[in-house]
Amino acid sequence: MQKIRQIVSGNKARTSVPDDGPSGLNRGGETKNGEKQKKRDLDLIYLTDRMIIMGWPSSGIESTYRNPRKDVVHFLDSRHPSKYHIVNLCPLSENSYPSSDFHGPVTRLPLPDHFAPPLSLMRVASYRIGKWLEGEGKEQNIIVVHCKAGKGRSGTISLSYLLTQPNLPRPSFGPVPDLPLPETDPSSAFSPETVDERLRYLFAYHTSRRMRPGTSSQGVSISSQRRFLSYFARTLSGRDPRPKLAGKGQRIVKLEFIRIVGDGMMGIAKGVFGGSQVACQLRRYNDSVATLLRKTELEIEKGEEVGEISDELWRDQVNMLVRVGDVVQVFDRVHPPSYHVAEQGLEPKHRRVLYPGAQYLPPSFEEEPPFDDESAVYEIRKNGGAILLDADREVQMRFLIGETGRKHSKLPSMVSLAISWIVPSFEMTLPPESNELETVILRSDQLDFYKPQWAVDQIEVGLRWVSPTDLETGNERTAK
Repeated sequence: MQKIRQIVSGNKARTSVPDDGPSGLNRGGETKNGEKQKKRDLDLIYLTDRMIIMGWPSSGIESTYRNPRKDVVHFLDSRHPSKYHIVNLCPLSENSYPSSDFHGPVTRLPLPDHFAPPLSLMRVASYRIGKWLEGEGKEQNIIVVHCKAGKGRSGTISLSYLLTQPNLPRPSFGPVPDLPLPETDPSSAFSPETVDERLRYLFAYHTSRRMRPGTSSQGVSISSQRRFLSYFARTLSGRDPRPKLAGKGQRIVKLEFIRIVGDGMMGIAKGVFGGSQVACQLRRYNDSVATLLRKTELEIEKGEEVGEISDELWRDQVNMLVRVGDVVQVFDRVHPPSYHVAEQGLEPKHRRVLYPGAQYLPPSFEEEPPFDDESAVYEIRKNGGAILLDADREVQMRFLIGETGRKHSKLPSMVSLAISWIVPSFEMTLPPESNELETVILRSDQLDFYKPQWAVDQIEVGLRWVSPTDLETGNERTAK
């Protein structure tokens, strides 16, 4: 079984400890009193002296290829009795276990696999971790963060907390990145220059601890998760563009088009993927969850005491995302000029432009039913041919083969042509009162699960601020 677990674990580092526990795993280890001592091997590492990252603690058949839960319990109880606190990032729709299986508190902060987190979740998670680790009498406490693989989501949340600390980690054992330690003077730890440098260090630091020596794989490898960590770093350095609001009063942007620049699929690739026409589906996290997290984040920033979020409020028994709308290829329109050619001075490339085809939800923090098809078409026309998005909320763009992408939309995220998450207000440089079109550029190496056969150089997202007056009167703005 041990070999199977190591194969499933891939390039991640693991921890071997003497097997004095319940499972009797048979990996040979050091000799003791002339006898060969068995060792257990767990998908688990100490990110710092007081922070552990691990893979899913499993039971039953799953324990043949993931961490056996009873081994994890024994490890934590023997190493850190009554001093550990577990942060479980897996939604109920993905996996679950009774908190009573562990002899320490368990906090659930669900985040779907492979996705960027709601931005406010990073602050909330950092606060919860800090409450356990920081303060008088807590010097021996440790935090244990896990998702399923114990890599991307766990790394994103762990690094969020480490970013909030004035001093960067330098553990007393194990590998550290071959990088100079950035300035750790608390008076300058959160300046724009220093916090960006600290994030680069933490990315390398996490990789050096979580991945096996010699591997080229990154610890936090999904581009959108890295992007959202950079957003979070900006909030810590006073560069948060979001207003101090939760719920009503949100700022709105129009998504007018998405342009795909590149040669596109040809030949065999077109046959393998089932065509060359592409659509993009837009999603966001449930409004009630996003509002709750933003409200909690603002309370934390004010220095208020914040309690645990109860399980039923997460609504994670099913998909935590809702469909916002679609953008699809249109072949009979005069397309706006491409940034790829006009701004970068590059050779013209094949360009496909996607326009809003259907809008399913209005931009509201209230839970509302989807529009029917007729109402969706009306909303698109009313908004000047655009989909309205909350400027300060995360949005997922999922690129799929087909006229609408609906045929492949229920397949796992990793089989998409590409995925990307952004928060519009963090990407836009024009002020909210501007009436100009702004193009957000995402290179192919900044896309999640990008398929090279797609042959795309970059994605260009056309966004425009909408003034509150225009929202109230329903005035349309024409793209410049």
